[in-house]
Amino acid sequence: MGVLTGIKATKAYRLQQKGQTGEARKLYEEAYSEGLDDPRYNLAYALLIIREGEYQKGREFLVKHQKTPGMTPSQRTTLLVDYAACCFRLGDLDKG
Repeated sequence: MGVLTGIKATKAYRLQQKGQTGEARKLYEEAYSEGLDDPRYNLAYALLIIREGEYQKGREFLVKHQKTPGMTPSQRTTLLVDYAACCFRLGDLDKG
């Protein structure tokens, strides 16, 4: 992961906060293709995917990034809640 990857992720996060989700998603996807693995951006990107109604993709992304190094207990809780929401929306009520 290069320096520009982190800059892309930060810019995507700021765009997401401003409501510019299309551009944010594009930058997140570029950053992840370059090897980004930061729990702050993982959770933000997952939330973006979930809010767009792509629950299956969100769930797969969260499963893939559940063991990200450096994740705080609070971030882990957020990841699990987002995962449960995806499962619930996909009809898996036992997991949700």
